[in-house]
Amino acid sequence: MEFNDYKKYNLEKLDKVNSIYRNSKRQKEALISEDTEKLLRLIEKREDDIKRINELDILLSKSIENYEDKEVDSIKKEIIDKYREVQEMDKDNQKTADNLKKGLYVKIHSINIGKKVINQGYQKKDLYEGGIYIDKIIGKKL
Repeated sequence: MEFNDYKKYNLEKLDKVNSIYRNSKRQKEALISEDTEKLLRLIEKREDDIKRINELDILLSKSIENYEDKEVDSIKKEIIDKYREVQEMDKDNQKTADNLKKGLYVKIHSINIGKKVINQGYQKKDLYEGGIYIDKIIGKKL
């Protein structure tokens, strides 16, 4: 692999890592606004970026040469720093998602309790046990 290709792949990797970083910010906004459709689209986009980064890593790992260049080294350092920022943001997003999950669980639980009360109280069906209907007129003198 030539140096220019090596540098180009590292720059593309940096671009994809920055894309993941921006995506994580948008995911946080989607979580806060509880917009699940937007969140799903962002997750799909993130998966595409991760796949491309894995492809780039494979290409870069095939490089036998160990290029020493200040610019490439700074790009690699920037990639590592962005990875750390993404990790921190993902931890925050996970906490936010867990809190929303707990809130939804409480809402679903209260809805289920409400359904149970309605079904057992207001919409309760009379039990018919196959007894005999007794006319109140029997035994009375007319």
